[in-house]
Amino acid sequence: MELRQTLQVIWKRLWLIILATAAMAAVGFWIGDSRPAVYQASTSLLVTNAANEGTAATYEELLTKRPVIEAAAAPLGLDPRAVARQIQVERISGTSIIELTVEYHDPQLAMEIANGMVAAFMEVSRVSSGVRVRDLVVVEPAVIPADSAGAPIAIYVFLGGFIGFVFSLGLVFVLEYVDDSFKTGAEIKQALDLPTLGTIPRLGRRQRRGNPVPLTHPHSPASEAFRTLRTNLRFASVGQPLSTLLITSAEAGEGKTTVAASLGVVLAQSRHQVVLIDADLRNPALHKQFDVPNQTGLTNLLVGDIQDIEECIVETGVDNLRLITSGPAPPDPSQLLGSERMEAILDQLKKSAEWIVLDAPPTLMVTDAAVIASMSDGVALVVEAKRTTRDQAHRARDILQGVGARLLGAILTKAETEGRGSSSYYYYYVTREEPPQQTTFKQASSRTTKYG
Repeated sequence: MELRQTLQVIWKRLWLIILATAAMAAVGFWIGDSRPAVYQASTSLLVTNAANEGTAATYEELLTKRPVIEAAAAPLGLDPRAVARQIQVERISGTSIIELTVEYHDPQLAMEIANGMVAAFMEVSRVSSGVRVRDLVVVEPAVIPADSAGAPIAIYVFLGGFIGFVFSLGLVFVLEYVDDSFKTGAEIKQALDLPTLGTIPRLGRRQRRGNPVPLTHPHSPASEAFRTLRTNLRFASVGQPLSTLLITSAEAGEGKTTVAASLGVVLAQSRHQVVLIDADLRNPALHKQFDVPNQTGLTNLLVGDIQDIEECIVETGVDNLRLITSGPAPPDPSQLLGSERMEAILDQLKKSAEWIVLDAPPTLMVTDAAVIASMSDGVALVVEAKRTTRDQAHRARDILQGVGARLLGAILTKAETEGRGSSSYYYYYVTREEPPQQTTFKQASSRTTKYG
């Protein structure tokens, strides 16, 4: 992974790193603040019998024995076992000095235990041996410590934040590794060896309501993205005719119907005669995009109930754009869509329409899309950002190419904008010419003439 890609991965989930670092820093503060203060008191002892090197080591060992600790704890009313855990005896290397240190949550008791240990050792030695210890003197008695000896709260905060940062940073790269979905057109090109025909940004809540976004929000970045898609399709048709375009996806809910409807609108707005066909006979949705009924449609033409195609063509209220809805649900859509009658319908529509855009079912769910793909001049595969996995896209591509479809490329939907500049540039540009207005579908319809 290159440095730029690494930085992009971190930037994408920077919120997680900040949140985890802050949370663990707060935990560190809580731990540091809730820990009882520990005070350290020390006394220094000098072994005056320096000629005997073993004397200092003997005293060092005897100072921590049970009788001495019990004798020191008894006057203070403390548990000897608790006192024993707080005592540390160490001989300073190269000297005859013994350092006795006591850590306790009470500074007064810390001092009293340290000094009491020396007195207890002297008394226990005198009682047990009958000889008073004369070669061990107190050089520096313990005093009440002024400050606690524990780590400051800042250390706990730093350690907690550091742990949170390292953990979240690792988690970010783990999530990136296990996330098999697409985020950019470059990833599609690398994984599928397909060009990205268009990148459609995620639509806002108001833009997703009903009608195609080029009608309701003509100056939005999404509308501009559909116009860019239109331009790229024109380049794709150079040298090879492209009048019948199939729009499909790997799975349901990836935005293929939205793409088909909006693409039909922008093609019609460029003065092309366009016919939209809802070829998703199992789950039709194009009629909802244009608020038209779905009593009759493609199914009636395929089964022969209606012979004249014009009887099933619905006016959308948009200049140059007409629609054939799906009609009633048939028992076997794949057989109907793969029939000679379907080819005949497409051939007849080509005589009057420059573009025929078909909204087909998802490729991996049913065989319908693969059946129609072989009849179409080109196929565009819709890929939803952060949802469609590489495996799903690979299988959809292989199915379409396996039936001999001309796969033009992919359309990335619901993509995140790369930054404020990229999402606001078009707004800035159009406002220099005319203020952007949100146009409702009914308003758009009232300003158009019917195509007949």
